[in-house]
Amino acid sequence: MDGTPTLRMNEFMLATIALNKIDLEPARDKNTGAQLPPPTELSFKVNADIETSIIDAKSRFDALVGSHDLHVCLCLCSDQILVSL
Repeated sequence: MDGTPTLRMNEFMLATIALNKIDLEPARDKNTGAQLPPPTELSFKVNADIETSIIDAKSRFDALVGSHDLHVCLCLCSDQILVSL
């Protein structure tokens, strides 16, 4: 899917929040969150198959990114600048 619809949705949501058009929560004060326990670290234990899959995914991602080339050409023609990506 093209990123345009997602970008438009995010812009709409951020503008709505910035203009205080929706109430997201009660007002915060010095006691907000006082009753919550402190955060704790989540520890994940993975077996050898999962570890191998993670390493394989990293390698495939690096190969995919490495296979892309970006060529930038700057052409000065008269008074116009043409940029090609």
